Amino acid sequence: MNLSFKINQKDDCFMIRKIVFMEEQGFENEYDEIDDKCIFITLYDKNHCIGCIRTFKDEEEGVWIFGRLALLKEYRGKHLGKEIVLYAEQYLKQYHIKEIHLHAQCTKISFYESMGYEPYGDIDLDEGMEHIWMKKICNIE
Repeated sequence: MNLSFKINQKDDCFMIRKIVFMEEQGFENEYDEIDDKCIFITLYDKNHCIGCIRTFKDEEEGVWIFGRLALLKEYRGKHLGKEIVLYAEQYLKQYHIKEIHLHAQCTKISFYESMGYEPYGDIDLDEGMEHIWMKKICNIE
């Protein structure tokens, strides 16, 4: 694999999200008004987009939100989802963040816990799928 990242390739990000969330997982309301204020981070193998995440600044100072982490099926199980999250965390250092929050599918809790995220609050449903909020204290300067 020849991996690289790009910033704000919205069309590529939307293509990955359509495949993973809408076609594979059956979500109907994949795109929202938050997409208008996001930074999109995409992962490529050679010039082929294979994964993405979006991030945006929360209303609370120093807090950013991750969402819509997605990876094409044939690239899963190779620790590339973790690479996307780690790259996104590194990218956000320039904004002097103190916390990152995300709304995880409950089946992915252990994945995020392995990178230092902790669940908080109650489990809720997003289009019928259980999710929970998670956060990581960063103290990134």
